[in-house]
Amino acid sequence: MELGGSEMILIFFIALVVLGPDELVRYAVKGGRAVAKLRTQFENFKTMTQEELLKRADTAELKELTELNRDLKNLGNDLQKTTQNYLDTNILKKGVPESHSDSSSDDVVESDAASRPLEVKTEFEIETELLMMRHNKKS
Repeated sequence: MELGGSEMILIFFIALVVLGPDELVRYAVKGGRAVAKLRTQFENFKTMTQEELLKRADTAELKELTELNRDLKNLGNDLQKTTQNYLDTNILKKGVPESHSDSSSDDVVESDAASRPLEVKTEFEIETELLMMRHNKKS
């Protein structure tokens, strides 16, 4: 409920008649101080509440980010292990290609590749190599 100008004037005249001019000034000063003190206390409460909410939000967000980071690291480790196991299994099953009596340059490249340490290539690198191989075959 808000007080308009006419209501404030009416309250002022009623207080002037009831309290008198001297007491009205004294009570007005006390009322002004009380309102200022209430405003200060309300602002302090509001600031403390906001700070506490921000601390809790920051803590929750930090915890969530930490969990996400841990999950991503675990996923990366699992992917690396799975890839390495797959590559190790396939190399053990296939072994190093044997040379044929009519060896071609392709056989030499394959045996060289099998003797080198394993390299993990990105999808872009693999696609680029495939495109280059197709282009060389057409030429």
